Amino acid sequence: MVALASGHWPRAVGFMGAGTIGAIGLIFLGVALFPWHDTPHATLPNQSRAPAAPEEWQAVEKPAMPVSIDMPEWKGLARSHEARRHARTRLREDVIAIGQPQSNALFARLVLARSANGEALPGGSFYLDVARRAAQAGLAVVKSETPSSLDTKFGPFEMAEADLATGSITRPCFAFRGPEGESGIRLTGFVCGTAEKKPDPRQLSCFIDRLEPSIEDRTVRDLFRGTDIHRNPACRNGKVAGSGKNRVATN
Repeated sequence: MVALASGHWPRAVGFMGAGTIGAIGLIFLGVALFPWHDTPHATLPNQSRAPAAPEEWQAVEKPAMPVSIDMPEWKGLARSHEARRHARTRLREDVIAIGQPQSNALFARLVLARSANGEALPGGSFYLDVARRAAQAGLAVVKSETPSSLDTKFGPFEMAEADLATGSITRPCFAFRGPEGESGIRLTGFVCGTAEKKPDPRQLSCFIDRLEPSIEDRTVRDLFRGTDIHRNPACRNGKVAGSGKNRVATN
């Protein structure tokens, strides 16, 4: 009470209060300007970034259809073709589809893979190759039989019955891959029937035997060289062997 009456204590409090307020203000200013919690480091404009790695597969612009097929069963069905090339190995894959996997009509999908310089393509499990190709088409392999050999104009092919599914639709198919042996080109794919009618080996054989080259590519030309004499006569469908503007003369 004496200190209060003398008036010295309020002056001291006022002096200390002003200093304390100033200190507290500086502390808050520092916190605002320099937060104590961890924050992610932003990338400065002049900091260099590592260049993005190129895509492993690159689409081929306006690709030319490497092969064609002319069979009455496939007339009127939508066809599509796309191609891609591996950035490192230069392996090229042309994908040809006839029909739609979601419909109940016939459906076929063919992948023609060829190396850049005719070197042998890597081998591997037939089943794994079929599963991979099916997945690329948005299909799942529900069931696959043990592969067997199929005679074609190109020589022996591997083939197996397989049920492929997309959504609620499951269709009976034949999966195939060939020619067997080491070469710079390979045909892999499916020929699928409808839910009411499964394909048969003859239908697959004719699908392969009726393939014709449609480009002047050395690897494709070598694949078809001398194959006409081995074509199944039942697959000619009235067409004279060796005729047609896309036929490649044999030496």
